[in-house]
Amino acid sequence: MKAERGSFGGFAILLHADSDDEAERFFARLTDGGTVQMSMTSVPWASKYGIVEDKFGIVWKVQAG
Repeated sequence: MKAERGSFGGFAILLHADSDDEAERFFARLTDGGTVQMSMTSVPWASKYGIVEDKFGIVWKVQAG
């Protein structure tokens, strides 16, 4: 019997970086094999913010500032 891949849903992990450069590095690594839902950009609550679903189906919200 083949095991089925589980699915994640209903939550996201917030990763708060210490700098814009660190946020960009985290985001780039998470996009490897994943899907960008919102490119890194400046928003009112953070100097950098982006959303990505990694290759395992986990949604990450990455921010700095």
